Amino acid sequence: MLLFGLTGPAVSLAAFAGALAVAAIVWALAWRDGLTGIRFVLVGIGVASIVSGLLGWLITRAEIREAPAALVWMVGGVSSIGWDELAIAGAALAVVLALVAAFSPRMPLLALDDDTARGLGVDVTRSRLIAILLGVAAVAVATALTGPIAFVALVAPPVARALAGHGRPSLAASALVGAAMVLVADLVAQHALGGVAVPVGIVTGLIGAPYLLWLIARGNRKGADG
Repeated sequence: MLLFGLTGPAVSLAAFAGALAVAAIVWALAWRDGLTGIRFVLVGIGVASIVSGLLGWLITRAEIREAPAALVWMVGGVSSIGWDELAIAGAALAVVLALVAAFSPRMPLLALDDDTARGLGVDVTRSRLIAILLGVAAVAVATALTGPIAFVALVAPPVARALAGHGRPSLAASALVGAAMVLVADLVAQHALGGVAVPVGIVTGLIGAPYLLWLIARGNRKGADG
């Protein structure tokens, strides 16, 4: 958008390609005779900080009429999505979700510790790679279309679990809860803030950030009690 003047579907395709490239970089940097979740997360945070800094620098160098659109996309919003972009994203997401559905029976086993999963016949490294690739692909499709809408992936699964009442929520239930969250947040962003429309990512951030702090506080209390 800023470097090459891309518009419409080209922006979504470029964002998707960029997401896959960044995921490959994170994987390569985090790999040390295998992959652990904590190392992957820490490397991801570091790479995300670098990318965020580069994006900020690009915005400062952009044309004045292009910078606001880039900022809105970085916050996350759905108000400027056209039918062409939606058709491309829908087709890509259908393929990704079919692959996710085929892989989903293995997901509960990956939640176990590595030794237990291996004892049950799971190739942990290969399965973890497939899970990460599918997750990156699904998130990349959505993010390419809307920008990074904050905290939806953090809040939706626990809400789905609470509504289900038992066990782990299915991917479909979490997806439906996430979609409902974005829909409600968009209604609030467009109509409930004093007549001023704002990107939906601002609303989800205002909801999700306190929830994240509550999770951290609850974890600290459990650690102190234990």
